[in-house]
Amino acid sequence: MAREYYFYYPLSADQDVIAYDNTFIRDFVPRGEITTALPLLEAPDASGVQNITEPVLIQLGDQDMYAPASLAPYEPGYYQSAQSVTVQVLHDMGHNFSLHLNNHVGWAQIDAWLGSVL
Repeated sequence: MAREYYFYYPLSADQDVIAYDNTFIRDFVPRGEITTALPLLEAPDASGVQNITEPVLIQLGDQDMYAPASLAPYEPGYYQSAQSVTVQVLHDMGHNFSLHLNNHVGWAQIDAWLGSVL
């Protein structure tokens, strides 16, 4: 299934969550998500990221097919006005971090990052 491929890493995701997603959510893509995202492909500054001045944390799953970890080197360039940009790659994770069984790893990194910037 496409959602499973794009949003989960099956080896570390809860199979019951994937089954639920495939059964009840797979055909639902909010219209706003599509209409908001498409113009950004041609004009990334339209998102307003250039106006962010606070610290930024970005987490990318190394098994994420939607927003792959290979983007990590490029992410800071989008936040040129930010005080700092931290990019973390989460291992054995797909796109939906919180729906993976190893989600505590990313949560602990968020907690540590917040402690370092607050």
